[in-house]
Amino acid sequence: MTIFETRIQNVQRMMQADSLSGAIFSPGENMRYLTGWSEDAHERFMALYIPVGGSPCFIAPSLHREQLQSNPAGIVDIRTWNDTTGWRPITEALLAIGPGALIVEDMLPSMHLLELQQMAKEISFRSAGKLMSQLREVKSDDELGMLTRSAETADRVYQESLLQLSVGITELQLKGFVEEAFRRNGAVPAFAIIAFGSNSALPHHASGSKKLEHGDIVLMDIGCSLNHYGSDITRTVAFGRPDPVVQAIYDTTWRAQMAARSAVHPGAAAEDIDRAARSVISIEGFGDQFIHRTGHGIGLSVHEPPYIVEGNQRPLREGMCFSVEPGIYIPGRYGVRIENIVTVTAQGVRSLNAEPCEGLQIVT
Repeated sequence: MTIFETRIQNVQRMMQADSLSGAIFSPGENMRYLTGWSEDAHERFMALYIPVGGSPCFIAPSLHREQLQSNPAGIVDIRTWNDTTGWRPITEALLAIGPGALIVEDMLPSMHLLELQQMAKEISFRSAGKLMSQLREVKSDDELGMLTRSAETADRVYQESLLQLSVGITELQLKGFVEEAFRRNGAVPAFAIIAFGSNSALPHHASGSKKLEHGDIVLMDIGCSLNHYGSDITRTVAFGRPDPVVQAIYDTTWRAQMAARSAVHPGAAAEDIDRAARSVISIEGFGDQFIHRTGHGIGLSVHEPPYIVEGNQRPLREGMCFSVEPGIYIPGRYGVRIENIVTVTAQGVRSLNAEPCEGLQIVT
């Protein structure tokens, strides 16, 4: 039995336990997780249909038939439609199951969901998010290996990027270097937030034309996709001698990172990790400047459960992977964020990334 057959059977087992009739997944990470295949269908309806019992099938535009025939899950039931006939007839036939409940991909376009609801008025539609998060949030050994390699690639690209820092380089130029470096290392660039000086106080700054000057803080939040598994790392350095206050803020952020990681162990609540980081920052008087959650899960998606945030009491389990990324942001002046990807182990926690500098690194 392949890993994909096992995953599909797990979905069916969970649907049976919840008295569900089936599931519909549109292209995206869930489809890739279950079948090893996904492709952008644009405005055309494409879906993986999994009944509560029996074999799954693909519903797809005829122009995708050839690609689907070699899907890694080995699904042979491929029902295609063309632009003349439309997708309604074959889909209506599948949904002619009488009263029941289906779970539906959270990212299914509303125009498709509304159409499904019209053609199957006896069926109730529910979100597939909770079920799929339960399946995906604990990583297999193979997934951990791919996440580790993706993290190592991000570490390597970050170190290469430090060598590019020089007076006059712009945020966009450094972002371009990061993206090219990921490609050179065999990965697909996912994102690169490059922020100089006061822009570092904007957690999701859109990199622009600002030029690097002596004394600037440099914040780099970068990530890639390697074999479809993500990475996400944030480092903060100073280009030349910075404002002395920044060194104290960096020290606080670093201690918050370490406190959060020390709180990670199987059975700990996700919110406990957030509290551990936030406590360190609040004691130093910067609680109001830590304006986001401490972390997010990562896997096929860069952001996925578990979310490391106050109010999430979900117990951590061995094999979960998530970011730990405390930050302090002083509007109009500077910001510091330190982010590592970690995994929960039987003993506690392991970082997939290289360790951040204990003190603020000064690049000259």
